This record gives sequence, C-alpha cells and structure tokens, in this order.
Amino acid sequence: VSVDARTGAIVMFSLPRNLQDAPFVEGSPLWDVYPNGFDCGDECILNALYTDVEEHHADLYPDAEHPGAEAMKDAAGGILGLDVSGYALMDMGGFAQLIDAMGGVDVVSGGYVVHRGVRPDGAWGNIWWEPGTHHFNGDDALAFARSRHWSTDYARIRRQQCMQAAMLEQFSPATVLTRFEGILAAGEQIVTTDLPQSQLGTFADLAERSRGQKMRRLTIGPPDFGDTGTHFTTYPDYDLVHRRVDEMLADESATAGSEPTGVSATPLLTVLAVVAQETQTPDVDEDDPATWPAPPTRSDGEPFTAEDLMTAEDLGQEDVLNHASSTNGLCVPAP
Repeated sequence: VSVDARTGAIVMFSLPRNLQDAPFVEGSPLWDVYPNGFDCGDECILNALYTDVEEHHADLYPDAEHPGAEAMKDAAGGILGLDVSGYALMDMGGFAQLIDAMGGVDVVSGGYVVHRGVRPDGAWGNIWWEPGTHHFNGDDALAFARSRHWSTDYARIRRQQCMQAAMLEQFSPATVLTRFEGILAAGEQIVTTDLPQSQLGTFADLAERSRGQKMRRLTIGPPDFGDTGTHFTTYPDYDLVHRRVDEMLADESATAGSEPTGVSATPLLTVLAVVAQETQTPDVDEDDPATWPAPPTRSDGEPFTAEDLMTAEDLGQEDVLNHASSTNGLCVPAP
C-alpha cells in the first residue's frame, strides 16, 4: 500500500503469489545469491522467497528479526520500482481476531463463493455464500478472502483487496490501534512490523485521512496485465510494471490536488500486505455494483441456491460450479 503523506491518497498494489523472476531493489544482498533475480522457475515463485531466505539465507540480513520479511520488502520494491519503507506481517488468526474485535465487516459480493462449514445434513463440507451484502465475523471474513476453489487466484486477490478496503472504510484507525494493542496484550504473537512504535499514532492519523478517499488498486498480473492465457506472472515485463506504477502514482498525486511529480512524491509508507484478484469484462466498473453483470443462473434462468451448488458438487458437476463462481471476484465494501 502506498500512502501519500500529504493527502492520505492511497493505492494498493497486489503481487500474485505465483509471480516469477522477481528483481530486487538496488543494493539488496539477494543479488549476491540470485544475480538474475528470483529466477529458478516454478520453485522460485514469489511466495517461496520468504521461506527460502528464512531457511537458507538468513545471514544476508544479520540484524533482522524476520529475514524473510526483509527479503519480501526487497522483492516488492524491485517489482514495483518503489522504496518500501516498512512491513506489517500478520498471521491468519490475528486477522480474524482483529475483525472480531471491531465487530465484524460488511461487503457486497457479486458472485457465489465457496467455503467450509456445516451442511444442512450436519456433515462438514463445502457450503456457499450467495451474491449480496454480507456481515462477516473474523473467521468468515478470512474464508471469504481466501476462497479460490472453482475460481482463480486473481478473483481471490480482488476479494482480499475488497476486504482491506472495507476495513479501512468501516473501522476507525484510532479504535483499531487501541483494540489491536489489547489483542497483542493477550499474549499471542499475531503481528510483527518494522515500523517504530513511536510512529504508530502518526500512521493512525494518516489512515484517518485516507478513509475519505477511494482506494485505487493495481494487480501485477491479470486482469491489469494480460489475462490468464498470456501467463504474465510467468513471463513478467517489469519495465512495463514500473511505468504503470509511476503513472498510477502520478495520477493519484494530481487527483489529490498536488503537483504530479511522479514517484519522487510517493510513499510515506509502502507496506507489504498478503493480499490477493479476478477477471473482469471491459464495461464493468469493479467499484460500482450497478455495472456488474447479473450473477450466473441455473439453466432455467432462476438464481442458484446454496443447496443447488452443494448438490452439483455431490454430483460432480464441475462445469456448473465453475459457471456459478465466475463472478465471485466482484466485491466492494458495503455502504
């Protein structure tokens, strides 16, 4: 996430987990180990870097509490062409606890999303959220953001972006900070960051300014760069990525009423987030549900029910499930 220190204007960049050949920022110690970037093929997709450095190259970051996180900062900076000034690393349980502490989160979904739960017959298995407005507790918010069965990584990225946008809009940053400190005091190590504690209040103030602004998003992969058939994440064009990032930040600066000075005006904060997106049709404004296509229907034109989709799974009707899930990357924070 890149936040303009003067205006609070915010841009979220999502890096797919399967991105290959990641470059690093200039001066990164990773160049000594990977002189051509993280380029050993399918074993070197982006989400392998953290573990690789933690297990084999921790000595590259001798002063770091989490060498893998420092490596991810270097990779994120190289991919985007930005100076990443800090990271926040949260485990999944912490994400759910934070949402519960804030009373839940509300989103509007444009499709059918599968998750695990108790089926009508009492058995544990796959169940479905239908399109519409949902109020999620922490566990359900996590399940909604992570779901990708009968869907794609890119639809999941879009839902994760939506969830974080909803949290920004619906949670008061000052309250989040207060309650999150309470969660931390309970003894679980659910979040780590290299941001100085003395600056957390400053960041909370900045987040408060950001709440009134539309969060812009760019995914370094489909649908913003090619589609699933072009395999952009396997053969990325990082020069193109850098140009698009520069343009987006310059546009953000101009839109916010400040001089469009490009990347030099950039981020007080570029924080790495484990996030995640969808395919979309050209006429769809992903932030305006009025422009979304109608959710997929049964062959008779009637809406699917959750029971329909459970039955389709039991019968092995994969085509039905793929069809029903085809719009589940459409999501916005509920008003």
